[in-house]
Amino acid sequence: MSVLAAVLFAGSALAAQAAPDRTAFHVVSLNLGPRWQKDLPVRQQPGIAEHGRYMEQLSQEGVLVLGGPFLADAAAGTVSGAMVILATADPAEARRRMERDPGVTSGLLEIADVRRLVVGTGAWRPWAKPQPSPHSQASPSPQPQP
Repeated sequence: MSVLAAVLFAGSALAAQAAPDRTAFHVVSLNLGPRWQKDLPVRQQPGIAEHGRYMEQLSQEGVLVLGGPFLADAAAGTVSGAMVILATADPAEARRRMERDPGVTSGLLEIADVRRLVVGTGAWRPWAKPQPSPHSQASPSPQPQP
């Protein structure tokens, strides 16, 4: 079996093992819409505050996992698009949620794509029980023995 076939098989096996009641993750790619003013930084875009409040609402509901803009020019604060990862039952629900985003309804942003994300490997394990970071523990450092 080729390496590529093994990787694809492993990814398929992981997807098949997902519990049916487990919420799936969906990546929503966003393009700049017709109302986006390319000469303005993100924070100065008309309607961006409403978009931010909606993202905060989705976060509070446990739907927004993470998201943010793709920087075109960090110094100027301009962007070329954005993406969000949503915890929803299916891609249709992810799309419906984003279609209600004031950034989308106003034409500031446009939904380019919605895809299912299977988390197969890496440090990010959204279904795992959070573990305390060894760097954030309040215990004092061991003292050297004389």
